[in-house]
Amino acid sequence: MLISALFLSQLEKKFSLKSTVLMLLPILATCFLLIAMPIDSIIGGYNKLFYMIYFSLIVFCIGASVAGLDIPARSYLQATVDEDYMGRVAGFISSLTQFAMPFGTVIFGIALDYIKSPYVALTISSLLFVYSIYLYYNMTIQEVGTKVQVGEV
Repeated sequence: MLISALFLSQLEKKFSLKSTVLMLLPILATCFLLIAMPIDSIIGGYNKLFYMIYFSLIVFCIGASVAGLDIPARSYLQATVDEDYMGRVAGFISSLTQFAMPFGTVIFGIALDYIKSPYVALTISSLLFVYSIYLYYNMTIQEVGTKVQVGEV
């Protein structure tokens, strides 16, 4: 994530927030789809080195995608939220994400007890693809003065 953050800080100047989100969400969905793929049937055997390299690349891509989505989102917040409210907004978002983590852990823990993990990864991938398509058609970004606003059509 650190390497990708350095790389993405340079790319952020070239791409808009909308194009960054619309580019990285499908990449993230594809990474989850690659986790769900039955690679045993593709390579025809059990090779520890192949699995290590395969899943290391997927995890690297997931980390890079998450960093690539997080950095523009934080930049957007800093550009649009008034300085008087920045601490409160950042604290609220941080609290909300920390509050949601245990629920996500419980939900996915229960799901993995009853559903095979490739199906869970396939479901996440499908939901991310659908959300990407939704954002593609509904996300609008307009510059108003010096501030950037994100909204839905």
